[in-house]
Amino acid sequence: MGVRDYAFMLDLWKSYVRGKKAEFQITELQGGQNVRWGNPDYVEGPEIEWWTRMALERGAKALLYHAWRPPLFGAETGGFGILKADGSPTKRLEVIKKLAKTINTPHPIPHTNKIAVAYLRSSDIQSYQEQGPPRGIAGQWEAVRVDIGLMYGMTSIRGAYQLAYDKYKAADFIFEQDLEAGNLPYSSLLLPNPYLLSLKQFSNLRKWISRGGTLITEARFGLKDENGHLYQSPLSEKLLGLTYDRNEITEDGFLDVFEGKGRKHQLIEKKIGKGKVLYANFNVFSLIRKESRQARSKGKKKWQSTDTLIRKIKNSL
Repeated sequence: MGVRDYAFMLDLWKSYVRGKKAEFQITELQGGQNVRWGNPDYVEGPEIEWWTRMALERGAKALLYHAWRPPLFGAETGGFGILKADGSPTKRLEVIKKLAKTINTPHPIPHTNKIAVAYLRSSDIQSYQEQGPPRGIAGQWEAVRVDIGLMYGMTSIRGAYQLAYDKYKAADFIFEQDLEAGNLPYSSLLLPNPYLLSLKQFSNLRKWISRGGTLITEARFGLKDENGHLYQSPLSEKLLGLTYDRNEITEDGFLDVFEGKGRKHQLIEKKIGKGKVLYANFNVFSLIRKESRQARSKGKKKWQSTDTLIRKIKNSL
């Protein structure tokens, strides 16, 4: 696991407990080699040090390592132990012992009021619900279009976080309750998978933009309300002042088509008061994550055009 992907998980969980009577704790930080999941490489020991220090720097209040000794039977046999199977010490143990002696002061937490990433859980659930449960039939949706179903929400917020991390090395996450309350103390907001939005959330977003905020969002903006009911006229019409025609499922994901705008990947910019909206009419955030595996395979010329739009978004942050 790379530093950025680890930072993504830490910043996400740190944000979950923000403003709540809860602490950010990690109760199974990997203490030994992988079996089927976790870090895929053999864990020597030095990795544990940077995993630990980075977790504390990003707000973790407590850490427990998994596990003291590897299990001798069951699904995780031989995995994750700090010690060897016979109980003898390892380099991993020495690293953890040294950490315990040196980590005794509060750590600064990377934070920026410049940018946040929104995770809309209802949109995530709705995307999966429309894909449906896994089917045991070859060629069905689980195998064919998991990219716009089960994995779409997570891939999208990871792509958005990648943009924020590359510039600021950190980002807060906000959630539906923050949009509902209008709690948006940021200069820029990345809003991936904006499928379900309530009228109140939309109103608060517009007020925030008019005060000077920059909203960067993508296809399917406000197609449904908070209950999963399709709006007769999507909220993207009110946001952009355009007439919505349709949403298409394409090889790359989703594509919004507006009257007079053509059927192609594009970035639509709209000034609202002191702020602005950058609206990708396609699933830009998930494409950022899968660019090397899928998007580029669709043709060099096509991907270069999409890549230019992504660079424009980066430059606006």
